[in-house]
Amino acid sequence: MQKQLFPSDIIQSTVEAYLPKVAVRSQLIYTLILLSIFGILVSLPFIFIDISVQCNGIIRTVSEKTEIKSLISGTVKAVNVSENQNVTQNSTLFVVATDDIDTKLNANDFQKQEKNDFVNDLDVLTQIGKNNIFGNHYTQTPIYAQQLNTFRSQLQENIFHQQKIKKELDADRYLYKEKVIAPPR
Repeated sequence: MQKQLFPSDIIQSTVEAYLPKVAVRSQLIYTLILLSIFGILVSLPFIFIDISVQCNGIIRTVSEKTEIKSLISGTVKAVNVSENQNVTQNSTLFVVATDDIDTKLNANDFQKQEKNDFVNDLDVLTQIGKNNIFGNHYTQTPIYAQQLNTFRSQLQENIFHQQKIKKELDADRYLYKEKVIAPPR
């Protein structure tokens, strides 16, 4: 009859059989690691870490998420709201520096005025007829004034050239009629 409770193969795989074989220093390291893990787990409820997330243009209340987006970009000059303050509709929360936008608006206004002047000059130019081409026409933009003067000078040159050719033709006809020159071939 066998007096052992467990067979020898099973006893060799137990902790009681393994621990005497391990060196004291290894057991000390193992015990320290277990104690530190246990200490960390016990201290977790006492450790507090503030977690904050920064995001541009988003203000979140306790009950809902409210996104605020600006139509323009720029530097914030003034903040008229503080944390947990009630805000009403159409109230100014932030004041944005608008130097760049003002410059762009001024440039747009200048371009708009320039285009309106172009349209007005084109209206004046389309009213010019055959009989009043050399009349006193006022244009607001220098480019259309220059083009009108160039056109007038070219037209004047053409008129002088036509008059010169007409005089030569009349002279040639008179001379042909008087039989001074030969007929054209």
